[in-house]
Amino acid sequence: MKRYFLIIFCLYVGFNTVYNTYRYFQSDKVLAKVIGFERYKKTRETRTKTTIEISDSPVVVYTYKNYDWEASDQKWGHINLLDIGDEVTVLINEKNDWIGLNTFFQFWFTLNDIFISFSLCCVGTIVLESVFPTKEKAPKTWK
Repeated sequence: MKRYFLIIFCLYVGFNTVYNTYRYFQSDKVLAKVIGFERYKKTRETRTKTTIEISDSPVVVYTYKNYDWEASDQKWGHINLLDIGDEVTVLINEKNDWIGLNTFFQFWFTLNDIFISFSLCCVGTIVLESVFPTKEKAPKTWK
């Protein structure tokens, strides 16, 4: 069972790395500096309760094509290991109007990737184990 889990996990990480490497090389790279944090609030209302999710996303400043820019994104606050004054590489793709931070948890393996990989591994393991059951070894009898 753990073999299927590891195979699916390695395949997902491999495809994710190839895709992000392609995005990395297609983007312009600019050095930026973290100047602060912006607080994003997201309210979810259900019949029984209201929850408020708060994330502190870094605000970065950088110079791109001789203009000074300031950027922040709500997605950058999910797993944030940056402090004020840290330097980070900003990836800019003008074709898609996309900007991202080149950090491990903001670009290479995001929170969504963690959830997707865990879900795929669990569901894929269940499906593959039901289609191709693992043969159990007969216990040895001691005489």
